[in-house]
Amino acid sequence: MYKFFKILYFFSLFIIFPCTSFAQNNLRSIQDQKKVIINKQYGFKLDYQGRIIQKTNSEYLIQINKSNPQDLIYMKVDSRLSVYLPGTYGGWLYYNDKKSTQTQSGIVSTKKDTVNGMVFTRDYWLVYGGEGSWDAIINSYTKYKDKFYIFSLVHNFLEGMPGIIINNKKSTKQEFIIQGLKRMKNKGNVYVRKYNEMLSSFSFSNISQ
Repeated sequence: MYKFFKILYFFSLFIIFPCTSFAQNNLRSIQDQKKVIINKQYGFKLDYQGRIIQKTNSEYLIQINKSNPQDLIYMKVDSRLSVYLPGTYGGWLYYNDKKSTQTQSGIVSTKKDTVNGMVFTRDYWLVYGGEGSWDAIINSYTKYKDKFYIFSLVHNFLEGMPGIIINNKKSTKQEFIIQGLKRMKNKGNVYVRKYNEMLSSFSFSNISQ
């Protein structure tokens, strides 16, 4: 009888484990499915992966990683240019705000992207918030009919306190910035990839009612 239950147990493993694996893979595929945002007020559409956890007519908050709610893409339409800095500022910071004079030194690199005939500026922000925490934000935007269309990717690309000893050497803030920028420019990073895919799908069109 003992041998019978032992055989039955091992047989069940061959059935349950593949089914569990299949279910998990199927769940991942559902989560990775692309969905579409159609905004009739501003006449644009774009694809996204993940889920929308907050939206208005001019702002969307998209969670791109279910297991980590802090991995987010903020999309905003505004007459003023801004960036989302959750740690060092606590929200949207306008570029021309007096408070942003010092913070804008956090733009460590800028490039241009062409998306469906539109030129997007991509700013890489690295702002040290103290105690080893950083805001490492990719902020892309374009201007169309007096409105800025802004995409801020929030992800923990970098952490660590400048001044700590690494490999028997005192680290510097610039060394952290170089490392963080390298990670943010890595197109193979899953978060950068999803962000780029979302950005590349953005377009204006005559959307029927």
